Amino acid sequence: MLHHCRDGTPLLVWYDPIRMTWEVATAVAFLHSTRPDSIIHRDHKPANILLDQNLASKIGDVGLSAALLLPAAT
Repeated sequence: MLHHCRDGTPLLVWYDPIRMTWEVATAVAFLHSTRPDSIIHRDHKPANILLDQNLASKIGDVGLSAALLLPAAT
């Protein structure tokens, strides 16, 4: 768990959860806005947010994702 403390010291500083949330939100916005085929993730939950060794957020488990096929612009 990321919110537990070790020796009285928090594992995360106050802005880390905010940064993680922003990273996930921008990744989802990117997936929704890519052209020509947007991707809808459809399975948002904490277990599907992965963190690397630098605590950078990644979206995982895209198995339920669906491509949103938009008609071509004329």
